[in-house]
Amino acid sequence: MSENNPFEPGSESLLPTARKRRSTKASAAETTKKFRRRVPNVEKKIERQLTSIYEDSTGRLPNMKEIKLKKEFSLFKFLFTILALGALIAGAAWIGLFILPTDKNFADTTVKLVVTGPEKITLGDTTTYIIRYANDDSAALTGATLAIRYPDGFQFVSSTQPFVNEGKNEIALGKIAPHASGAVALTGRMYGTVGAEQSWRIVLNYQPENLASVLQKHATLTILPKKSPIALKISGPAEAVTGQQIEYSLTINQTDPTLQWPPLTLSPTIPPSFTVNSSTPPLDKNQRWTITFATATTSNQLTYKLKGQFSSVEDQQAKIKAILTTQAGKEGAPTYPVAESSLVTALAQENVSLSLIINGTNGDSETRPGELLNIALRLQNNSKDQIQNAVIRLSIDSPSINKQSALYWPGIQDTHNGDITGEQLSEQLRHGQITWDSKKIPDLALLKPGKEVLIDLSLPVRDHAQFEWSSVSGSTITLLGAISYIAPGNTKKQSTIAPTKLTINSDLALEIKTEETTGPNNTKIFPTIWVLTNHVHGLKNISVTADVFGKVVWQTNDSPAAGTLNYDEKNQRITWNIPEMPESVDVLAAPFIITLTSKNPTQSTLVGKPRVTAEDQVTGKKIDFTGAEIPLKTE
Repeated sequence: MSENNPFEPGSESLLPTARKRRSTKASAAETTKKFRRRVPNVEKKIERQLTSIYEDSTGRLPNMKEIKLKKEFSLFKFLFTILALGALIAGAAWIGLFILPTDKNFADTTVKLVVTGPEKITLGDTTTYIIRYANDDSAALTGATLAIRYPDGFQFVSSTQPFVNEGKNEIALGKIAPHASGAVALTGRMYGTVGAEQSWRIVLNYQPENLASVLQKHATLTILPKKSPIALKISGPAEAVTGQQIEYSLTINQTDPTLQWPPLTLSPTIPPSFTVNSSTPPLDKNQRWTITFATATTSNQLTYKLKGQFSSVEDQQAKIKAILTTQAGKEGAPTYPVAESSLVTALAQENVSLSLIINGTNGDSETRPGELLNIALRLQNNSKDQIQNAVIRLSIDSPSINKQSALYWPGIQDTHNGDITGEQLSEQLRHGQITWDSKKIPDLALLKPGKEVLIDLSLPVRDHAQFEWSSVSGSTITLLGAISYIAPGNTKKQSTIAPTKLTINSDLALEIKTEETTGPNNTKIFPTIWVLTNHVHGLKNISVTADVFGKVVWQTNDSPAAGTLNYDEKNQRITWNIPEMPESVDVLAAPFIITLTSKNPTQSTLVGKPRVTAEDQVTGKKIDFTGAEIPLKTE
């Protein structure tokens, strides 16, 4: 071994270490003596520090005998409490497991619900859909009900199970025994919209007998209306010029005559620039046709027509549309499209246009005996070339008796004094024509581009004293304008405008007879009689209403000749209603008395203008006009 290794056993280098330890023990006694001499000073220092800790702000030390020690929170007690609560909860869970009902014995998959039927259908088809349900569980289902949501457009016809509500969408199945099944068949007609998917939605509500909860099972079926058995087509001119009369035909074809349809509605959409002069059959007040195939021909085809003309070319192209709809259900139920069609007509401005306005109206309107027809003709050269030798003609066909026209031709007023000719077309129809050429209107000899010619005239309709209207079978006056001229290249041209028809309604009129007298206490008394006169056509649903102003007392001593006369004191309104006024009765009267108890200095009217409404039994038109008011004398 090396002498320099200090860790070698027996090495002499360990001896100095032993001597150092004995030296340390020898000095311990001396160190202890020094420590003991320092102890009193240390104890005094500790005492001062403790005193500073316990003394209060005044330097007073508390009585240690009066201090109570509070025991700290025991961790063992906390853990014991937690374990006890856990044991209680676990015990409650085990008790509930054995006492309360559970669903461990019931599986939702054991209840079956499905709806089956045609998924692609034709509108109007009668179809049957079957709802099947089954209980494959060992527990019975109680209180079972079926809630049904039909597809939009489905019109219910019949069911193999009764419904429990008026809406026919809830069926009570009651109890479904274990491993039992059943089915419900629903039959109806589907209308809806072609190409729009709809869905059957069925919900089975039930309660398993071993459960306290009500559960549900759902089933759906998507259906698609693929086609319609009814086709609609619009035909008409691809091009038209303004002022030229054209015709559109709307044709409906039913490909399956065995289908049953509720009433259909055919609604045309017409551009504002198109004036309808006639329709076949006539459009109703809502400008549409109501259709039933009970009146269809053997080919199950129906045709409806519109005649008229365009008055402007603002859009250059006019789109005529029509839609055929049906209502699946009672009034107020939704409507669904069955078929639709459209047609575009290109418009061009007529080189030479002629327009006809009667009493401010461009198109068909109404008149009455004794009325004055104010007629305006307007010729305009819209081309870039001048036209020569233009001739304007206005033909008027009117009812006639004994070769006498219903129009009073001797009373015509014409600014250009056109030539008049007449012709008897039949016993009941007379034809009159007015002609203006360059001799009457010099500008017609050569009408430059952009120039126009205006013709104004008036023609009276004979009143009941001049004409025996009760013997007239017709009730229409027809006016037709035409123009002929020579275009550049010595080409002769002519065109006509659409005919205008005036319906001759009854000459119903209201006359008011009244006078003012002074009564007791300076009151003003107004004995009044409303007098209705009529000499043409029978009337029905006649109503006369007027408002009364001021503080008044209303009374009547005699009943009206017909109908009922009433006064609404709260609203201060007089109403006279007459169910019918036959053609044989030409006068009806209703007397009453109004007493003005006190007059407001600013009041100028006692009774406002009466409004008169009635329905002509011959023409079917509604008559609506106002009479004269009863004024108060100004002092």
